[in-house]
Amino acid sequence: MSNFSKSLDQEIDRLVHAAIRKALKPMQVSLAAEQKRVSQLEQELVRLRSAKGLPSRKTAASKAKSKVKSAGLIRDLRSKHALSQRAVSLLTDVSLNTVWLWEQGRTNPRAAQAAKLETLLQLGPTAMRNRLAKVGLKEGKSKPGRKVGSGKKAGKKTAKRAKKASKAKK
Repeated sequence: MSNFSKSLDQEIDRLVHAAIRKALKPMQVSLAAEQKRVSQLEQELVRLRSAKGLPSRKTAASKAKSKVKSAGLIRDLRSKHALSQRAVSLLTDVSLNTVWLWEQGRTNPRAAQAAKLETLLQLGPTAMRNRLAKVGLKEGKSKPGRKVGSGKKAGKKTAKRAKKASKAKK
C-alpha cells in the first residue's frame, strides 16, 4: 500500500505543478512586458533630462551610494574618528538600529545618507569635533575608555565580579 500512496502523492504533485505553471505563464509574460516598459520609460526620462540640461538623478545617487556601500567603510569611519554608533546615527539623522544594519551589511544607505557619510569620511579631527558639538556630543565615544571595535567591555566591574574579586583576595 505504501508504494501506491507514494505513486499517488507523486502524481498529485505533478498535476499541481503543471497547473501552477500553466496559471503562471500569462503572469510571467505580463511581467516581462511591464519590465520592458519601465526600462523604456527610464531611458526616455534620461533622454529628457539630458535634453533639458538636468543632471541624471540615477547616476548621482549611484555614485554616492557605491562609495559607502560596504559595511567596512562605516566601520572605518567609526574607528578613524573614534565614533560610537550613536554618534554616527546623530550625525546622519538615522536611528541607531539603521547604523547597526549598515555595519552588518544587511542594508545600504540611501543616496542622501550616503552623501552625509561621504562628507563625514572627508572631515578632519577638528571639523569632526565641531560637527559632534553641533549634535550635542563632547566626543564620539559612548563609553569612556572603550576603544571602538575592540570588543572589550569598559567601565566598572559588575557587583558580582567585585564580590568574587574581594573573596579571592581574602
